Parts: sequence; structure tokens; C-alpha cells
Amino acid sequence: EGTGITFTLTSNNVAINNTLIRNGLGSTTTTNGAGIRYGSGSKGNVIKNNLFTLNRVCGIHGDGSLANQVVDNNFYDLSVPAIWDSYNKGQRTFATVADVKSQAGQEAHGISGMITLGAGLKPLVGSPVFGAANPSVAPKTDFYNKARQTKPTIGAVELP
Repeated sequence: EGTGITFTLTSNNVAINNTLIRNGLGSTTTTNGAGIRYGSGSKGNVIKNNLFTLNRVCGIHGDGSLANQVVDNNFYDLSVPAIWDSYNKGQRTFATVADVKSQAGQEAHGISGMITLGAGLKPLVGSPVFGAANPSVAPKTDFYNKARQTKPTIGAVELP
């Protein structure tokens, strides 16, 4: 009902190559529905190679400490803001990766766009996430234990 992954009262967490989809759709709380949420002083978190799509509120939701996180190589669909870095609605909202890059200095290699997922949450061939993950942090295999490509796919499932 709420958020896919939450880092609260902890620091130096790692979220890599996840597919975070449809979080918060059943919630009635206005702030529920992010793919990843960090808060309450959480810092030093590494958030890379994740695919955020069809979440209710945003891709990443934080407490205003985006500058204290390491966020890069993520994909955000355009249906909601990429990052909402405040618990005050409307403040520090970054609609696209371009906004995150220019205003917050994060997501140097991130992507905003549209995506369609097939069976098993597999991105379709030709997707912008194909070959766009950072290979130095990607796991060797995907969610289905399939070997990752030399230039891996963003998200939990590898292509082709």
C-alpha cells in the first residue's frame, strides 16, 4: 500500500537494480506511493540502476537530504515526479531527471521517459533502460538468475 523500499533511521543502505512499480495505489495517505523513501536523517544511501514506473506519488521520496545520498543511473517514468525531496507537498519536487541534474546535482546518467513492461516485468526490446545501467554496481544476474549483459539493463530484469 505504501512504498516499495524504505530507509528510515538507517544510513549507508544500497538499492540497486530494482523494478519499483505501482507502489501506493491502494493508499489514502497523500505521501504514500514512492518507489523508494528515505527519511529521519538517513544518509549515504546508494540508489542506482533502479526502474521507477507507475508509482502513485513519485520515484524517490525523501526528507530534504537528497544531497546526502548517491543517486544515479535510475529510470523514472513521466507519470509522476522523479524525486520529491521534502515532506512538505510541492517543495523540492523534481519532475524529470533534467531537473534533478540541474537543481540537485544528482542523476548524471539518469533517464526520464516512457516505458512499457512485458510479462514478468521485463522491459520490451528497444526500451531506453536497455544497456543504461552502471555495470560496476549491477549484480551479475537478474531477478530470474539470468546473466547480465556487459552493458546491463536498468531494473530487476535483464534484456534481451
